[in-house]
Amino acid sequence: MKKLIALQQGVNDLLEDIKDKASADAAAESLVKSKQEMKAIVDGMPKELTEEENVHVEQVYTPRVDELAAEYAKLVAELKTKNFYDSEALTKALNQ
Repeated sequence: MKKLIALQQGVNDLLEDIKDKASADAAAESLVKSKQEMKAIVDGMPKELTEEENVHVEQVYTPRVDELAAEYAKLVAELKTKNFYDSEALTKALNQ
């Protein structure tokens, strides 16, 4: 979970740094790689947790994951209002 959270924070940081088409295009490749890493982590996680593990995840990780997810949604919405700076690469990366 720690690695997943770190990757999501990195994605959010990437999106936050986008200010024009050049930075949008540059961020797209890193975004794709991060999303692939995140998917691999999620796919490798156990499908079922014990009750104790579930409580631990809920208490320790869920609040931060929720915070990062909300921040991600806000950043994507802001980029959308700017038409993703006309970056096809960024648009494609966000839709993968």
